[in-house]
Amino acid sequence: MEPAPHREYVIDDPDKIRHFEATNAWAKKHGQFTKEDEAAALAAWQPEAPEDLEPIRIDASCMAMLWPTEFSNDSGYMGEVVCVTPDAVRMLDTIFWRVDVTLISCEDENLAVPIYVAENLFEGNWRPSVGEYVRGNLWMQAYARGIRANHAS
Repeated sequence: MEPAPHREYVIDDPDKIRHFEATNAWAKKHGQFTKEDEAAALAAWQPEAPEDLEPIRIDASCMAMLWPTEFSNDSGYMGEVVCVTPDAVRMLDTIFWRVDVTLISCEDENLAVPIYVAENLFEGNWRPSVGEYVRGNLWMQAYARGIRANHAS
């Protein structure tokens, strides 16, 4: 686990700006956007002011996300720290911190996952704090409930 770097992406190509604005407008109006809606969205959207075609800046340093890595059970993550419990667990002469991180954020619902990190893995004097965005890799394991095997006879 480490502090999330500041990342800003800029969309400055006029065609990409138009595509971005058109698909966003379509999703707001219809509640979703699919690839099949692309032509209709582009045809329907017209800029209302010159500012609508200005470069778009996206701050990716304050995002909540979880993504797969090249290893089957590992995931990369980035999110906001919502709770920190130092010295949460001691095992094999190692102190673990519990750091609850928001990994999925949807309008008024968030999914925070407790991540246990060995204290000796923090860089230097840095320690995570509430409100800070962090990133890292984690190993996830889950049990799917309610799934039944369908065996052919």
